[in-house]
Formats: sequence, structure tokens, C-alpha cells
Amino acid sequence: MSNRESATARGMTGSSLPPNDPVSIVSRTTRRRVQTVPPSPPTTFIGRRAETEMALELLRRVDVRLVTLTGPGGIGKTRLALEVPAALDAQFIDGIAWVSLAPVRDPDLVIPIIASALDVGEMTGHELLDRVILALERRQTLLVLDNFEHVLDAAAYLADIVRACPEVTMLVTSRSPLHLSGEHVVPVPSLTLPAETDPPTPDLLREFEAVRLFVDRAVSVSPSFAFDVNTAPHILHICRRLDGLPLAIELAAAQIYHLSVQTLHDRLTHRLPLLTGGPRDLPDRQRTLRETIAWSYELLAPGEQTLFRQLSVFAGGFTLETAESVSEDGNAVLGHLAALVDKSLVQYRPGAVPGARYALLETIHEYAAEQLQASGSENATRERHAACFLQLARQAEPELTQGAGRVWAERLEAEHDNLRQALDFLAESQRWSECLQLASDLGDFWDIRGHLSEGRAWLERALTETDGNDVAGATRALRALAATRLALILLRQGSLDEAESHLDAAQQVWRVEENAARLALTFCLLGGVAEYRGDDRRAQLLYERGLKLFRTVGDPAGMAMGLNNLADTAYRLGDLSRAATLAQEAIAIAYAGGLDVMRASALFTIAEIAFANGRYQDALAALRDGMETSRMAGYRLGLADAFIGFAAVAAATGDGERAARLLGAVETMTQELGIWRIPHQTFRGSALAATQAVLDEETFASAWAQGQELSLAEAVAATEAVQVLPPVAVLSQLTPRERDVLRLLVAGKTDRAIGEQLFIGTRTVESHVANIFAKLGVRSRSAVVAVVATPRIGETTLPPSTSLPDN
Repeated sequence: MSNRESATARGMTGSSLPPNDPVSIVSRTTRRRVQTVPPSPPTTFIGRRAETEMALELLRRVDVRLVTLTGPGGIGKTRLALEVPAALDAQFIDGIAWVSLAPVRDPDLVIPIIASALDVGEMTGHELLDRVILALERRQTLLVLDNFEHVLDAAAYLADIVRACPEVTMLVTSRSPLHLSGEHVVPVPSLTLPAETDPPTPDLLREFEAVRLFVDRAVSVSPSFAFDVNTAPHILHICRRLDGLPLAIELAAAQIYHLSVQTLHDRLTHRLPLLTGGPRDLPDRQRTLRETIAWSYELLAPGEQTLFRQLSVFAGGFTLETAESVSEDGNAVLGHLAALVDKSLVQYRPGAVPGARYALLETIHEYAAEQLQASGSENATRERHAACFLQLARQAEPELTQGAGRVWAERLEAEHDNLRQALDFLAESQRWSECLQLASDLGDFWDIRGHLSEGRAWLERALTETDGNDVAGATRALRALAATRLALILLRQGSLDEAESHLDAAQQVWRVEENAARLALTFCLLGGVAEYRGDDRRAQLLYERGLKLFRTVGDPAGMAMGLNNLADTAYRLGDLSRAATLAQEAIAIAYAGGLDVMRASALFTIAEIAFANGRYQDALAALRDGMETSRMAGYRLGLADAFIGFAAVAAATGDGERAARLLGAVETMTQELGIWRIPHQTFRGSALAATQAVLDEETFASAWAQGQELSLAEAVAATEAVQVLPPVAVLSQLTPRERDVLRLLVAGKTDRAIGEQLFIGTRTVESHVANIFAKLGVRSRSAVVAVVATPRIGETTLPPSTSLPDN
């Protein structure tokens, strides 16, 4: 028998009343179905399929007695709790009891409210809890308790009922778990939203809950409201700004009766003043978003309120360590933070990169910021925040170009919004020397991660503010280092004269300071200026000077950079053998030191040399290794270099349209990064020439335009089908469709996978494969790959030194 069936067979054994008590006898002979009626929602229930299924699965299990729906105010816990029981009516033959605890503040009133809902009256000589237990003891009843968060001290009463009534199940809504034995928590998240990279088209957006809710509620107040290509982007932005929070979305959509969607979008900079005016039949705390959040805030202990306010200084989330840094009492943060997570005011994100993080929903963040400002402690808290991220950037600066660079770059990327916040505060406070220090320390990060225009703006501003103003702490060395960081960005963006001016000034400082490592970097950057001006001989001389100094001080990152710069220069000067030797040494040093950016750049040089020699398989191997290394390091310039190389190989092997699309993608990347050329610009020229040679002007322009619309992920995916095909004489025998099949076959795709990708049937693929076998004179897929890998007649080979190191 089930737990519930066996409990019924045993009879009433859990009551504290004596067996001959008249009330007990009556209870055993009468069994009225619970008649409490939950509120009837006046609006459509939208989304929540996953949460609904999870709650139903738990409530249908006989071993689950208590399920708690948790989440912040306005997330839709009550609405979900109203929806779930409708599918369980047949399971709970004695009915479903709905108990609203919203009006109750005293935990001792919880049992009387439950008793009233069950129509259980007082009786002299008996505790009311015993009467409730007696009424429920043999009943297969679902007890739904809404808004439990402000009477959590009454949770022990629920435990008593669960223990004494084996056939009663409870569904509770609360902003925090009850922390009872046997409790199963179902977190209620924000409504679903599309990814940042998804296009804001109506057809796509209709798939997401937050957008569907907004449109449904907007139409209810303004029947003429149109969800189309004009309004869709604004609606998506509104839903994102509101974190997918249902109450916030409903309050925003209610404004459509007197505001256009664009006006609403423009006015959401400050959300709380706008999100008011909910339906009059809702509780006051649900008629404005501010009151909903205030309800939770007022339930916090004083120390929790203080930390909650202080957390508003963070942007883009925070870690436990950074929270401790901004708190007045760092030792108490762990406990208070756990409480805020428990009460759904702070979101915990354990799977974040590079480590677990916390965050406040934007609407909650805005309320916390209001409370921080009102408390009078905003400036002191922002001071501690700025100091925290100054220290983080100081720690990261020497590591960014060394072996742990990837880890530090990921950490700074995760904290980028906080670093921006710190820069803003230092600038507002006129603390320009600290602002210059922070900007200088972030220079390599901005370059590696492609935040060039932002870095340039901050470095230029801080250098201007500290120029000739005798700002304390802004030493000549600090200004020279910041100028060097700025020069690299200026070089990337094509401002060669400005870059050279900054480098000449910095060079003088490093000579006086006798700082060989900094002087070496200056020589290499001046070499870059000469290279970009087309003076390869001068560039070679400056790169050699820089490399010599880097070898003297034993700087692996500097040596790898100098070697690769010289390799690229040797390639342009036509000395491919020397270029390969230098690039190989750069790879070996970078590989040994874990220098991802330097290794990727040198791999692209190897690919360029291999391509020039007609060794397309070698080029592809280097390109794939370099692209993956760049992707892992977040090196966007490296990805652009990779796409150029893949375009070159694709064009050379007959896939001109794919090549043109990749070139178009690179064009978009250079515009987004704000650069005027990629590091391996000569490779770009080769790829462009090869592509234009195999396509007519119209086809080239069309494919290029398609490539400009590709996302980064789509561009990466486009490189997967680039393969080295058989000699042209054999390739010409294949039809265009057979070539498509061949590329995917060589990539290791099954017949079924090929069919799905090309939108043709599996039998059609099998027919194409058979034709390919016949035309190539082979009998197996492995033989096809072998033919594809065969070098073309007349190909030259790379020197032995260009072989790549094992991974």
C-alpha cells in the first residue's frame, strides 16, 4: 500500500486527543470535502511550463509532503500556486485548501487562519493546533499557503501538521525557504528572454515568456496595440531592463494605454517611479514595484538591510570577496549575504565564469541604491568599492601577458562593469592620479579583449587631466606607462603620428629610469608604427632592438612578441624560411609559458607561411589551433586573424562564397573593435585577392554582405566546413552538390548529419557519396580523406622547423 493508503488503514493514530473523545468519534465518521476557494485570476496564465511540471512532479509523489515555491517579490509565485493545483484535484479527494497569509504579521495567527479556512472551530480544553491536526489527520488534502515569508517563525506548526497528518501535502509560496526537514524547494526564476545575440524579430520573440506576457497585457489595455517589426525591439529592451520580472512587466504594459512603446522604452532609465498603478483589486504591496520590494526590505534584520544597501554599488554582479571589501563589517558578510540569497533579494550564480557570483535584479538594485543614498553612506561605500577594484587591477596588470593571463583576463571581464564604476567614481572625485593608475593597469586587458575605444577614451582623459597639473602620485613613470598603453591602442586604430609621439616621450623616460623591459616594449611598438607605414626595413631594425632587450631581461612574453613581429616582417620581405624559424621559436616560448595570445598570433604567422607555400592542410591545422586558443583567451583580434586565414584557404580550394562571407564577418569585427587593420594584414590581402579571383562581382558583394550579418558564433561555425579538396582536375568532375557533400564527409559527418545540414534526404546523400567514390576512384570514406589530404603537384614544403609542437 502507499503511504497514504496505509495511513488510512491504520486509522487516527497521530492525534493528541483521547480515542473516546466525542470530537474524535465524530471526525472518524464524517469526511467533508474542503471547500475553500482560491482567488480566480482575471488574466491569462503565460509560460512557466518548466516550473509547473517540476511542482506537479513533486506534488504527485507520495514521499513528498512539502513543496515551497521561492523567489523575489513580483516573480509570480502566487500566480503559479493558483495554476498548479488545478491539475491535482483528482489526486486530493478531500479537496484543496487555499490559505492567504498576506494580511497576517503575527506568526501565532497562522494556525487560526488555517483553522478558519478549514472551518475548524475553537473548543474548550483543546489547543487549536490539535483541532487542525484532527481535522486533517485522515484527509487526502492539499494545503496551499500563500505569502509565508513574513511569518517564518510559524514554520514549526507546519512541521507538526506534516508529521501528524500523513495524507496532507503542503504547497507554500515564500520569498525564502522554510528550512524544514523534507522540504522540496522550487525556485521560480524570471520569465524567459532571448539571448543577447538573437535578432529582435516578432516571430522569434513570441517564443519567450517575458515578451508574450508584455504583449498580452498591453493588448488588454490597448486593443489596437501592434506587435510588429517596429515595436518588437523596444518591447525586448523593456523586458530585459525589467529582468523578465512578471509584476514589473505587467506594470509597464499597463502604461501602454497612454504611452507609446518607444516612449515607455525611453523612460525606463529609472524604473521604480514609472512602474506604478497596478489594478485596484490587488494588495497595496503589488500595485507598485517599489512597495513590492519594500515589503521584503522591511522584513530584513538591520545588518542585512545595511549589506543590501551597500551591494547597490556593484554593477554587473560581485563575488563574496568583493562584497566583503565594500562592507563596513567584512566578517559579517557571509551570514548576511546567505540570508539575502535565502530571501530572494540577491541572486546566486554558481556556474558563472570565472567563478561563483552574486547579483541583484536591476529593479531590486535600483531600490537598494535609493536606500543607500538615503542612508548617507553612499560616498563611503563607493570609496571602498573603488579601492577594491584598484587593488584588483594592480594585481592583474603584471599577469595579463604572462602564463596566467587567460585567468586574469576572464576575471577582469567578469568585473568590467565594476571597473567602469570605479573609474567613474575616481573621475567624479577628481582623483586623477588614481584614475590614471587604474586606466594604465587595464591597458593590456582592453587590448586583449578588444575594448579599444573605451580604453583610449579613459587613457587620453586621465593623461590630459594629469598633464602639468602636478597631481600627487602621477609620476613621470606612471604617465609614461599610461602613454605606452595608449600608443598600442592608437596603433591598432591607425593614429600613427599620435602613437609615435607618445612612444618617443615614453622612450626618454625609460632611458632615464634605465627600465630595459619598458624600453624594449617601446621599441617594438615603434616597430609597429614603421610596419604600418610600410617601412619594413625600419620595422625590422626596431623589432630586433626590442627582442635583444627582452632576451636580456628574460621576459618570455616580450621575447615571443618580438620573435613573431620579426617573423611577420621576414614574411613580408620574402624570406619565408627565416619567417618560419622565427615563428616556430615564438610558438615554443609561448607554449612553454602558457602565453595564449602570443601563441595564437605566431600560429597565424605559421598559417600564412603555409598558405604561401600551397600547404593548405598545414595552414588549416595552424588556423584551427590558433582560433581555439584565441577563443579560449577571449582574444577577438585573433579570431579576426583566424577568419582571414580560413577565407584564404576556402577561396584557394574553390569555396569562394564561404570565403567572401568570412571576409565580410571580419569587416564587421574591425568596425566593432574600432581598428583600421588586423595584425596579419598581408594575409587579409591574399585572402581578398584569392576570393575575388573565383567570384564575379555580384556574387562576391552578396556573400560579403551576408558575412557582415553573421554573429561571432556563426562565423566560427562557418570555418568548420573549410577543407582542403582534391586536385582541381578531379574536383572539376564533381557537381556543386557533390562538393558540398564532400566537404562535410571529410569533416567526419555521417550521411544523416550531411542530409540535415544540406536539407536533403539520407538516400540522396548516399547516392552523392557513391558518385564521389566513383569519380575519385576510392571505396571508403577513409580513402576519400586520404585523397583530399594529398598535396597538389608542384607544391613546396615548409622547412622542418615549422612543425607545430605537440599539445
